[in-house]
Amino acid sequence: MSDQTGLKQQLVSHIRGGQAFSPIETVLKKINFEDPGRVSDGIPYSFYQQFANIRLAQLDILEYCTKED
Repeated sequence: MSDQTGLKQQLVSHIRGGQAFSPIETVLKKINFEDPGRVSDGIPYSFYQQFANIRLAQLDILEYCTKED
């Protein structure tokens, strides 16, 4: 396996969740969609906070993987 293949597999793993953030399927089961700003039982963040965190984590991972230095 080349370094590129390993890096790509790691990136896919991060984007799918479970390492940098909770898997989306897990979070969606616990979200109260009537009030996306309210923190639901069993998770430490609101729907909005959780998905903002996922977006930022994915952006960080993508920037890391695409930087030349």
